Amino acid sequence: MKAKRVLVLLVICIAVALMAGCATSMKALEMDKGITKVYSFPLVSVRSAVVTALAEKGFGINDTGKEQDEVSVITVKAQKIISGVKKSVYVDVNCVLVPLDSSTTQVFWSARQKIEKTYYQYRRFLYIPLWRRGSTREVVEEGAIHDKEFYDGLFDAVGKHLVPLTLSEEKK
Repeated sequence: MKAKRVLVLLVICIAVALMAGCATSMKALEMDKGITKVYSFPLVSVRSAVVTALAEKGFGINDTGKEQDEVSVITVKAQKIISGVKKSVYVDVNCVLVPLDSSTTQVFWSARQKIEKTYYQYRRFLYIPLWRRGSTREVVEEGAIHDKEFYDGLFDAVGKHLVPLTLSEEKK
């Protein structure tokens, strides 16, 4: 009788663990839908729009990715540093451009954030700080950015730079 209760309890625990795992994967799946978009423009046009949008938002472009052949995937890497007196925020952005055909490109975004805090050490005399002796940096928080508004802002900026291309093509 006791063995039967233990077995039922074990089955319930496994079922709860599986349901919790499914809920987490559904959230990740929903997030993946929010960080990809398909544009009806060729790869070269989308790459230039991505680079321009990132530069406008204050990112330093580390690698613009070079197209090697017609089926190559391009990765654009950028970084932004927001530095303060006691806290610095580093944002690394990767954008992967996949050509679906000659006039359609799919864009994937991923971003990571690292927050560092600086602690200063002072020489003191009777609890009065006289001069700074040194500093220590510590990573306070690090991880992927899951803010949908952040990615929507990037997609809007890229779309804003692709719209003039559409208008110039219509004038021809």
